Amino acid sequence: MTRQAEMFPETKPPRAKPQKLMHVTDAGDHGCVYEPGNTLVVFCECAHCGYKSGWFEAKNVSTSKRGYPCPKCNPDHHTNIDSMETSHETE
Repeated sequence: MTRQAEMFPETKPPRAKPQKLMHVTDAGDHGCVYEPGNTLVVFCECAHCGYKSGWFEAKNVSTSKRGYPCPKCNPDHHTNIDSMETSHETE
């Protein structure tokens, strides 16, 4: 008697390639009005390649601490952190 996994080998999907994530190195409040749903600005850095994201708005610190896909290490990933960046320079 065969096992179920041997009977239907095509039902098990292949594992996804692990992503390289950037993590928050600094977070804070810029003192201006945020886009809807965002509560702070964060600055991320990739430990693998050293890419620095620049400041961009995020929902909260807990969500940001989970990490964002690095655009240099994951060029084929659908989320591009550069499109989320907004300039928050002080004058």
